[in-house]
Amino acid sequence: MAGRERHITLKEAAAISGYTPDYLGQLIRKGKLTGTQVYSHVSWVTTEEAILDYLEKTTGKQISSSRVNLGGVPWETIIKIVSISAIAIASVLILLSFYVFSALSDRQFSEKVRERVVLEPKVENIAMQDGESLGLR
Repeated sequence: MAGRERHITLKEAAAISGYTPDYLGQLIRKGKLTGTQVYSHVSWVTTEEAILDYLEKTTGKQISSSRVNLGGVPWETIIKIVSISAIAIASVLILLSFYVFSALSDRQFSEKVRERVVLEPKVENIAMQDGESLGLR
């Protein structure tokens, strides 16, 4: 196997290139990308070198395999996952801050109500005390 190139599926090639497997198959059928049909001419395979050559040819920049993907996951997918995670974390923090704020304001409101009840005697009690002092009872 020293002289043979390692073939990869179009799904693996899609992870490297960022294109869909269907589009890569279309490029192979048009002759723009090197590939071979396998399994009784049902599916296509290509090589990592062919993918990198095509990307270099279309972008005009030299691309290394390590720059294109991260463990077989395209950069676009990684960026989407990080973005969604950041939005989820921010949402949780916002909800938590609203909860803390409402709990604190509820506690302060309860304390103010207690202070009013203790500091302000009821009007009925005042009238009864005045009535007793006048002998109206």
